[in-house]
Amino acid sequence: MRRARERAGLKRCKLARLSGVASNTISNIEHDKRHGGIDTITILADALGISIDDYVGHKVKKHGKI
Repeated sequence: MRRARERAGLKRCKLARLSGVASNTISNIEHDKRHGGIDTITILADALGISIDDYVGHKVKKHGKI
């Protein structure tokens, strides 16, 4: 998640303001101290302007290829 935040050019506090997710929660997720639930992940992905697949690093198959 940190990479997505940094690619978006956002500091943790700015992402917290945009998403409504507490900065310490974002920090804990980034440092693998806590895993966000689907609601939190959805909110953060939306605030970062990315899909949940991109957020979690899921590769979408296209025509049987990865």
